[in-house]
Amino acid sequence: MGQFVDALLGDGMTAYIPPQDDWYAPLPGDWDFDFSDAGGRRLNCEVFARRK
Repeated sequence: MGQFVDALLGDGMTAYIPPQDDWYAPLPGDWDFDFSDAGGRRLNCEVFARRK
């Protein structure tokens, strides 16, 4: 599991992505939302997104 987590985490922002192309900039934070699919299933979801 440690190798998987290491692959997902970085050491911070990369200089290769200019700020105007940083599509994920608005995502860090705590998010609560309800999801429902076409089959009628409903889920209460939580997402905790952070930048290292």
